Amino acid sequence: MKKIVSAMALGALVLGAASAETKISINYRNGANIYAGTFAGDNADATKTFLNQVGYNGGKDSVTLSAAGEIFNFKLCVQPTVKSDALAANLLEFGAKYGLDDLGIPGTIHAMGGFWADGQSNGNIRITTDASNFEGLDWEGNKPGSIFKGRPNTFVTNMVDFGLDQEYFTGVVDYTLPLDSLSLKVLGSVMTDRAVKDAGTTTGLAVKNDGAYSWGVNVNAKVPGVVELEALAKGNPKWNTVLNEDGDDYAGAMALGFYAMPLMVDGLKLAVGGSLGFLDGGVSDIAVDLRANYKVNDALSITSYNNISVVKQSADAGKATTDEYFNAQFGRSYFGSSNDQKGSAEKGTTGLWNMIGFAYKVSPTITARLSIEEQTMLSRNETSKDKGDDYKLGTTLRFTPAVELTAVKGASILAGVTCAMQGVGSDDEVYGEAVDWFWGIPVLFRVKM
Repeated sequence: MKKIVSAMALGALVLGAASAETKISINYRNGANIYAGTFAGDNADATKTFLNQVGYNGGKDSVTLSAAGEIFNFKLCVQPTVKSDALAANLLEFGAKYGLDDLGIPGTIHAMGGFWADGQSNGNIRITTDASNFEGLDWEGNKPGSIFKGRPNTFVTNMVDFGLDQEYFTGVVDYTLPLDSLSLKVLGSVMTDRAVKDAGTTTGLAVKNDGAYSWGVNVNAKVPGVVELEALAKGNPKWNTVLNEDGDDYAGAMALGFYAMPLMVDGLKLAVGGSLGFLDGGVSDIAVDLRANYKVNDALSITSYNNISVVKQSADAGKATTDEYFNAQFGRSYFGSSNDQKGSAEKGTTGLWNMIGFAYKVSPTITARLSIEEQTMLSRNETSKDKGDDYKLGTTLRFTPAVELTAVKGASILAGVTCAMQGVGSDDEVYGEAVDWFWGIPVLFRVKM
């Protein structure tokens, strides 16, 4: 706690000295489950909870303080929890920007240091216009890139993490060139290899890249009214300590991505593209993304996310990259109550994820929302020769209708009902003859100042 307060004080002092017009903002978010119930298809028993403060996002509040002056900027996000005295820092950012006009160079350079648990992207291809208070599980459950866990191109547009979902301390430098005919932003990042949390070790810590730094480069170019393009690359010679085919050296990893956004149609935001993951110089992953948001009229807008991902090689630490019977694990489960579903037990080689969301403005203070999500493992390998366990895992469906009430500008409450089904169309060996059901009533609060 003392460290966090000291960081806040230092940030305020630096900003105050650098600018007389420092702008400070606060963003608070919290949620809870009024009700949650899980019902197994082949079992009459059910698990039910009421007024569960830790059932949504692990009972974490989220308080973000940000300040920006003419030169320096500072941002801090802390997450106290209702079940302990823990106060985690989810984000810490120090930055400074400088206009290069005095040097005869057009544009602005911006340098930052810190860690960003929720990621740091460069362009607009995520298209989260209507996400509002909905958190990941009921809206953007998967980010651009592979929907499998721990792949080189998982959340590929995140320039402060390399597919491992770790809060690395990162240095970021970006250069922006704003012109009437073209807006160009080039970003470079270097991610440390500090010890990270790992519950599977005796010390609780693990070094993921054995002393090697990860790097990232992202170029975003926008021609107003025509197109926005984004290209990126990330790499590490000892990524996740994966071994090569012979098992006598590190494999190394790389990720490449390219996305395009046509800007010619009024009211339509469209992003299409994909990414590749590489292990030991060979293609290990393929992911294709299609994202869109269409403003039908002043009241109604529709969002769609679509992704298909394929894995081809093992990316487990300490294992050789070739594995005839390799299956990867989904990065997100859509069956359950928490928005922090950091993985599914389902494993396979090809996965499909789709989300369609609706936002309808009933009045200036009331917005009706609906999200429908689907995730399916399309194919999987047998886990060993002639074992015969290449059964169908079926589909998970999730429906969340909700109503958002805005009391005053920046303050809102979102409440809804969630229904999820697991094992739709699966073989009996997986979930039995009947699907599993989940019902929940989430309530989310948010205040922006």
